[in-house]
Amino acid sequence: MTDRMTISAPLGPLGAVVTRALIAPYQRRLLKRRTAHIKCLAEARNRT
Repeated sequence: MTDRMTISAPLGPLGAVVTRALIAPYQRRLLKRRTAHIKCLAEARNRT
């Protein structure tokens, strides 16, 4: 499964810098944690 996201921020160039520096890394971490959580739940369900 592949998650795809598109992020856009207001304020033109300043928004683009903030998106790359702060928002994009946060979103990557969030998606990795979400994927790990879903995997854990799926594996636990398969054991029972």
